Order: sequence, then structure tokens, then C-alpha cells
Amino acid sequence: MRRLFIAVLFVFIALPAFAQDTPTSLRAIETRGILTSPQEGQLTPDLWAGVARDEGLLLIESLPTKYSSPTFYRLAERFLLTDAPGIAPTQVDKKAKPDLNAKPQDPNRPDILIARLDKLLQMGALKSAEKLYNTVVDDLPNNFDLAYRSLQILMLRGQFTAACVDIQAMQSLHGNDPRWKELNQLCRIQYAVGAD
Repeated sequence: MRRLFIAVLFVFIALPAFAQDTPTSLRAIETRGILTSPQEGQLTPDLWAGVARDEGLLLIESLPTKYSSPTFYRLAERFLLTDAPGIAPTQVDKKAKPDLNAKPQDPNRPDILIARLDKLLQMGALKSAEKLYNTVVDDLPNNFDLAYRSLQILMLRGQFTAACVDIQAMQSLHGNDPRWKELNQLCRIQYAVGAD
């Protein structure tokens, strides 16, 4: 009985330590990657050091989607797949005039990861995008933007049935989003009785 009590006590003492290691927001995973060492092709471990979030997003967006040189293509792909510590939160400039038409930014949205996945898909690096997604994102997320990228990857890989099953499974979470409705309609048309 005493051993059981000690074991239970140890578990309750250790739980807060484990809880601290879990990311509190999806932003904690947005700069994670599959290239974790120079031997694997990681560009530098501090890739995002000193870069503001907006600058990082502009940098990713400015990468071309087509390259005439395979070397430049591989360099861009390595840049997008490199694992690095997260970007520090951007300081708000209190002197700047706020944009009254701007939507409030979701503090948990992993913008950098989404931009990296989108750029890899635009470059045609489907396997790399899939590997990055599977390595960084655990299971199907509750975040619509990440779930949407997962469905895009499945469909581009020709796994239409699996994507449609996922769409139906996540309908209760994301059914109100117009993009989700569009994908759901596509699946219904594809698998309608008598449809060819």
C-alpha cells in the first residue's frame, strides 16, 4: 500500500513538469521542421533569430515557386524544412496607427508553419510538405487552417477517399467554414449515387 501511495504521489508531483513541456499554443510548433541537424541539411539552428513574425511571413511569401536551378530549389526547400526555435513575439508599435479594417489576429494561429506548408505545395514539393506536416502536427488538429492543409495534401496525393472521410469526421468542428463546405460538396459530388 505504501508503494502505491509513493507511486501516485510521484505521478502527481511530476505532472506539472510534463505539462510545462507541452506547447500552450500552436505557435510553439510553427518553426519546427524535419531537418534538425547540419548533417540532415539544416541551414542553421537559429534560422529565425532576430526576425519579426511579419518579416518571416514576407520572406517565405517572396520565395519563388519555380526555379531554373536545382540547387536553388533544394536551398529553398531546406530553408522551409529547417527546424529552429520559435520566433519571438512582435513588439507592438504604440505610435503606429491601427488598421481599423484588419481582422483581429488569432494568437494561436501558426502562421509561419502554414506559410511554409503553402510554399512547399506551390513549389510542387508534395512529399516534403507531407513529411513536415506529419512530423510537426500531432494527429488531426482542431485548427481549421492546419486541417485544411492536411486535406489538400491528401487530395494532391490522390487519397481522395481518405480526405473525404476526414472531412466528414471533422464536420462538427469546421462545418461552418466556407472552404470546408466547398470540400464537403466536392466529396458529395464525387461519391453521389450514380455519379461518374
